[in-house]
Amino acid sequence: SARALGMGNAYTPLVTHTDAIFYNPAGLAKHSGFTWRIIDPEIGLSGLESYQDFADLGSDQGFGDTVANLTGSKVWVGAAAKSAIVAPWFALAYYGNTDNMIQIHNPASPEIEVSTITDIGYAFAFGATVMPAFDLGMTIKRITRQGSQQTLGSSFIGQLNGSDIQSELLYEGTGYSADLGINLTPGPVTVSFVWRDMGRTKFRTDTEGAETPPSDEDNMLLGVGALIDAGLISISPNFEYNHINRSDVQIGKKINLGLEIGLPLID
Repeated sequence: SARALGMGNAYTPLVTHTDAIFYNPAGLAKHSGFTWRIIDPEIGLSGLESYQDFADLGSDQGFGDTVANLTGSKVWVGAAAKSAIVAPWFALAYYGNTDNMIQIHNPASPEIEVSTITDIGYAFAFGATVMPAFDLGMTIKRITRQGSQQTLGSSFIGQLNGSDIQSELLYEGTGYSADLGINLTPGPVTVSFVWRDMGRTKFRTDTEGAETPPSDEDNMLLGVGALIDAGLISISPNFEYNHINRSDVQIGKKINLGLEIGLPLID
């Protein structure tokens, strides 16, 4: 979400519309009316040549030269899109996203660090006011995932061409996930608790003995936000503390801060 990025991803106390499906389903309790976001595409690249670099890695002709040229650099390509319908208290979405990263180390004995994840999924979410100042919501998702996260050594790389490496990376599986959201709103301040991928999201395949895509670790987060009406403008400061349940994540990656200023007719 562009709005979430603009807020430094400190977004869970604020979200109320289609983004609530993925950020904090409790926010749906505050949504009124009917909204259909027909398509919401986004794309990101680490550089203008990134897409072509990934394409060359998948071809036998460009594979060797691309590995040599990319040694020591990190290339990332990502894209996402969704179509979502939101009505009072519930929402439905069909979405897809892909996130691809490659980094090549050590020119003398190359190692390729690869992360490629592509998801296609359906989501159903609901949110309701359980009692005054207390909102509760949940999102259920069915996800088909293709990809893996691996480090390929030089001896392994030497035996493969681009198409072989693609087949080694594209494991496929299906999984189900659940996100829980809680909002407490005593006055202009909202305190949010969100538990994403409750209990960890694992993927399974029907092929016996086949590799499966990477799992999604669960993430508990706490958010605090406020909406301050200052006459002609509104100010919304937000704070998030992510990965409450994980001690292995650096503190700098846990904290998000954001500030949104609303002007007349402009946000």
